[in-house]
Amino acid sequence: MSPSRWSLAVLLLLVGHLAWGLVRVPSRALVRRQADIATYRRLGDAAFLFGEARLQGADAIVWLRRHGRADERVRWQGADRGAIEFAAALLWPRLLVGAADAAGDGPRLVSSPTSLSIQGR
Repeated sequence: MSPSRWSLAVLLLLVGHLAWGLVRVPSRALVRRQADIATYRRLGDAAFLFGEARLQGADAIVWLRRHGRADERVRWQGADRGAIEFAAALLWPRLLVGAADAAGDGPRLVSSPTSLSIQGR
């Protein structure tokens, strides 16, 4: 085969590969994405994110949102990696402060690498 025929064969294979990807990938991705959106809407943001990350304690986030003010400080203790990393974003604009750094009574968020819970409700 001459170089121009090789170039044409490679170009046709490349175009065929791109066409197959354009037909196959978006349809599968769209179906999966629509299912994720429906689940997110049904469960809510905290339960969806905790479920996707295989963590426990989304109910603690929901409880703090419902029963606390948006400008309050939320005391927490425990592991500083894992589930607590989701809590900071999900509780915004509330501020998470270490229990040792914050005096006061009231609920306290207790974290482990895989779960959150509330003490002192």
